[in-house]
Amino acid sequence: MQRLTLFTGVPVPLVTGSADADQPVDLVNAYSYPLPITVICELIGIPAVRRDDFRRWSSVFVNAAVCTAEEYIEATTSMLAFVHELIVQKQQAPTDDLLSALIATRDGSDRLSEDELTSMVFLLLAAGHETTVSLITNGVHALLRHPDQLELLMKEPERLPTAVEEILRYDGPLQAAIPYVASAPIDIAGTRIEAGEVIVFALLPANRDVRKVERADELDITRTDTAHLAFGHGIHHCLGAPLARLEGRLALGLLFERFPQLRLAVPEQDPPRHPSLLMNAIRELPVVLRPQPVASAEHRVNTPE
Repeated sequence: MQRLTLFTGVPVPLVTGSADADQPVDLVNAYSYPLPITVICELIGIPAVRRDDFRRWSSVFVNAAVCTAEEYIEATTSMLAFVHELIVQKQQAPTDDLLSALIATRDGSDRLSEDELTSMVFLLLAAGHETTVSLITNGVHALLRHPDQLELLMKEPERLPTAVEEILRYDGPLQAAIPYVASAPIDIAGTRIEAGEVIVFALLPANRDVRKVERADELDITRTDTAHLAFGHGIHHCLGAPLARLEGRLALGLLFERFPQLRLAVPEQDPPRHPSLLMNAIRELPVVLRPQPVASAEHRVNTPE
């Protein structure tokens, strides 16, 4: 498998043409996951040998509503134990990574508690790669479903930043925000919400609100107004939004540059998605990297007339 050095200087696995040209490849496992998990683990300081564990744990963590209690307890306790162990290691031998920097802050005048430190790692790891995996996968799927938009993007690659914003609006990585509980009665658009009621902000429908977006159900990378709620809003706006946008631009741009004839392996079927309250994640996306090459005349087998 070839490796690609990105902006972080981190070697990231990249899908190659080593497989048979007409054999499907699962884009999620082969491409969408390796980049974000590598970047966020390198940033935090997670050893490479434990990254598969973190992928498994975080998948349960962000999809807790559809996991069993046993699965959730096993994943979170395992992840918590490892984070505590890693904190001790970084205290004894700091390295050039975010966790070491957070520990140094905790041990300085602005002390972070042990719980705050571990919670920060949980948040950065889960939110820092699961959503970006879906941004990449959903983006490839949306563009392959809209060949006119993909053709325009390949002719005019300078549209890539706007295309990423439109993908975030059209098929963002989150279905909803984390549920909130009303602390006091409130009226919103004629609806009465009483204190104690659970509120779920549905992000995907909001991004296709026809009162705010013209042709809301259409993918259009030429939109000049690509406002969306994929990264939240206000004080809850996603801390990692700039990194996610950068990874999205790099992943989509490099993939279609390397495989301009990329196509869906099963175009007549919608890909399966993970059952989840929060995530809007495609479970697997079989793609064909390029059409089966036509044999040249000199390599054709001669058969009798």
